[in-house]
Amino acid sequence: DAVWGSAPVLDMNVDVSGGSDANAYTVSGNFFDQKGTAAYTDYRKGSLRANTSFNRGKLNFGENASLSLGRQYGGTGTFDDTNGEGGVLGKDIMTQPVISVFDVAGNYAGGRGVPGVNNTNPLQLAAAQKDNITKYNSVFGNAYASYDFFPSFTFKTNLGFDLRQNSQSGFTDITPQNNEANFTNSISEWDYQQYNWTWSNTVRYLKGFDRHAFDLLLGQEAVGGQNRYVQGGMASLLNSNIDSRYIQDALGDP
Repeated sequence: DAVWGSAPVLDMNVDVSGGSDANAYTVSGNFFDQKGTAAYTDYRKGSLRANTSFNRGKLNFGENASLSLGRQYGGTGTFDDTNGEGGVLGKDIMTQPVISVFDVAGNYAGGRGVPGVNNTNPLQLAAAQKDNITKYNSVFGNAYASYDFFPSFTFKTNLGFDLRQNSQSGFTDITPQNNEANFTNSISEWDYQQYNWTWSNTVRYLKGFDRHAFDLLLGQEAVGGQNRYVQGGMASLLNSNIDSRYIQDALGDP
């Protein structure tokens, strides 16, 4: 009960659409907030999607775009089995019943002095990582256009894109109450960025002759992309306050 409990879920959606013979649009938004059943965890996500199309005689154009922002609060391995026994769930499973949540002084209890027990208090792990944040940001979609030079001759172009930026900031606290005590705290950060694009163009000539038809399609496509990952960390922070958790020589041991 100290680590797990019930949690509310909030899910809100809004949609707006309309149009005429010359245009059409749809805009939708969503906000999702799921409080974690594990202590000190939360997941939030907001998204916005817009689809439009326009008709101006021989010219047709439009776009489809989606923006998504996600935030995961709390220790990694809490929402899944990413860290195995190193996450809050794993620590809770491995904790022996003889180990209390707090000691007589009100501090987090541990297995120090108990033979064969060396496991971090799962509630302490959850509390230490409550300010850990993982960010998921993405934008993807496409823009398109077509032009009918003649009833039988049409040009079409389409540009698709996918942009992503994810990052994570984490903190690991000391565990002096463990049999194998750890007296070194640390922070870690990583950042991942990527973009991909696809640009395609086609021309089509379609002509009917009595019971026959001549159909010619020519196309060209180009694709590209890039990704970048950066990771860093630092141990032995002089001050573990959240305002001092920066990777700088003066604040710890990089």
